[in-house]
Amino acid sequence: MNNNAIKIRPLRVSDSENELKELFRQLTKREISCNIAFLAHAHNCYCHVIEHDDKLIAFAAITLRLVPTKGWVGIIEDVIVHENYRKQGIGLKMLTHLINQAKKLDLKIVELTSNPKRIGARRLYDSLGFRLLETGVFRLKLSG
Repeated sequence: MNNNAIKIRPLRVSDSENELKELFRQLTKREISCNIAFLAHAHNCYCHVIEHDDKLIAFAAITLRLVPTKGWVGIIEDVIVHENYRKQGIGLKMLTHLINQAKKLDLKIVELTSNPKRIGARRLYDSLGFRLLETGVFRLKLSG
């Protein structure tokens, strides 16, 4: 694939819901409902896509969270590259774009989580300067 033919841009209301759902399905292994208008206009959440030949081939978001002891922290979420486009540098381009977005927002910290089984993704994060912290995440799932 010619990397000059790809375009990184914010998610648009006019983007294909089916293409976005397919990316989410590849990440989660289940059907995910999505409201593109909500995602495209969400406050403190910057959703980006990569398109190739007018098709969505990657998605990722950076959300902002205010932490009293740290200030605004960027959280990279849902980094997805379509399975037909993996191992071609698309994830690197997306993450570099999100890191630059964080710098424009004057963030001092960017975090992300990654399943230990995603060895390739973790290598990519490490190559970009992310470091695995010795903290645990506790989650309480509320109904809904």
